[in-house]
Amino acid sequence: MTIISFAPGEYLCREGDLSDCAYLIQSGTVSILKTNTDGEDVFLTQLGGEEYIGEMGLIENRPRSASAKAITEVTAQRLFKREFLSHISNDETAAFKLLYRLSERLHLLSEEYVSSASQSSSSNLADNPLIEASTEIDKTLPSLRLEPNSKEAKEQLREPIVISQFPFFIGRELSDNEKTPPLSVHLKIRDAKPFRMSLVHLVVQKLQDDQFLVRDLDSALGTIVDGKAIGREFSEDAFRIPKEGASITLGGVSSPYNFRVTPI
Repeated sequence: MTIISFAPGEYLCREGDLSDCAYLIQSGTVSILKTNTDGEDVFLTQLGGEEYIGEMGLIENRPRSASAKAITEVTAQRLFKREFLSHISNDETAAFKLLYRLSERLHLLSEEYVSSASQSSSSNLADNPLIEASTEIDKTLPSLRLEPNSKEAKEQLREPIVISQFPFFIGRELSDNEKTPPLSVHLKIRDAKPFRMSLVHLVVQKLQDDQFLVRDLDSALGTIVDGKAIGREFSEDAFRIPKEGASITLGGVSSPYNFRVTPI
């Protein structure tokens, strides 16, 4: 384990590099950046003290899927794979979070397979029986109210909708020459290049205690829920929706696609 310092503007790692180590930030602030189809860096979020960078790429043996750049003076522990595994084996909380995250990914793969086998993809809201008009609420079922929370979101979803069957998938519409994803997407958002959203971006799940979870599905630019970044580049994939509801932004902090979900 080595302590490394980074000056403002210096990269901890770059997108596409080999995932040969992870970093545990000790002090300072780091921006997470993703290159879009125009070759421009898109700011996804920022991370600070006691947060990991690159741990999932290290575990899964895949290249860096985003860049990490120091905003301020940064001090971080550099952990190669064996050091990282040794480190989390002595940190009960970190080990549990990592095992839980990997377990949830396996569970979700199974859930996605069942969903894709039993549902057909719909082209719009009116054709989809999983989405009810906001006036048709069955109060005996735990449901979520989804409403647009930005100008761009309101242009596509003019009225709130009520979701009463789960899992509920949200993604973007297909562009020219793209293949239909294997999963059925219930709400498709129109997006323009360079895309902020992925074809299958996130899923809303109902838990056994009738609470709800928003889970990013390995999207390219991640999801922001109540200011917290979730997705492949970040320390967690999912966020439990509080009873007062949550704000959801698809595609990084500067994305225009912002919605609000509220349990009803």
